[in-house]
Amino acid sequence: MLSPHRRICEKIPEKIRREGEKSVLPKFDLVWQYVDYWAEQDPNYPSIKLSEIRNISANELQTLTFKAAEGFVDFGIKKGDTIVTILPTIPEFLITFIAASR
Repeated sequence: MLSPHRRICEKIPEKIRREGEKSVLPKFDLVWQYVDYWAEQDPNYPSIKLSEIRNISANELQTLTFKAAEGFVDFGIKKGDTIVTILPTIPEFLITFIAASR
């Protein structure tokens, strides 16, 4: 059985994967940095799988999180403020989480 890291690495596009290196993913501090990285590297990379026929691409996820983050600013939410979300495990939860970290 493959380790979780190995399964993730196998899904990384070949142009990004580097043979012989210990880690193929860059190290970022915040989750939105990964979203921006994948939106730049491969905009069509499926970031969220909704069903067998519908995915949210890295570019779509970046756009949605920017819009949500702008909405927080429009509501007067500032860095350091607490945001409470009560959502089931749906894409909007992840989008809200990433937007809040921006």
